[in-house]
Amino acid sequence: ELELEPEGHEVPSNPPTLKELVHLAEYCPNLNALSIWVDASDVQIDNGRPGRGIVSESLEAFAPGFSPIDNTEAVAIFFSDVFPNAGIGIIPVEGFGANTPDIQKWDNVSDLIGLLSQVRKQERWSQKHDGVQTTNQGAKNLY
Repeated sequence: ELELEPEGHEVPSNPPTLKELVHLAEYCPNLNALSIWVDASDVQIDNGRPGRGIVSESLEAFAPGFSPIDNTEAVAIFFSDVFPNAGIGIIPVEGFGANTPDIQKWDNVSDLIGLLSQVRKQERWSQKHDGVQTTNQGAKNLY
């Protein structure tokens, strides 16, 4: 368990990005809970895997505090790839409501992670057990 979140609800001036969390997935394989401010306001997802193939299935709880977030779908795609078993939870801060736009976005990310993680697990299982091949055109050759 690692807690790097400062007290209160003000985001530090230079919090780590989600891409920088990949290093924790790689070098802390037994990490099961993480509480840290992150900058999730400019997450870009392309055709590659967000974690470059690094996956931490041990992380079960992630508390982003009141971290800034814009694209909930892109953040959920990142977590489903790198931390597929992570539940997102907001630690209550006295005098600061849980109905802020960023808190609601993190709740949406939490809802999406389960679905996206299940799809990724099915794809990985299928590729390993069914011998699914990808053609040059990118379509799946199922027969």
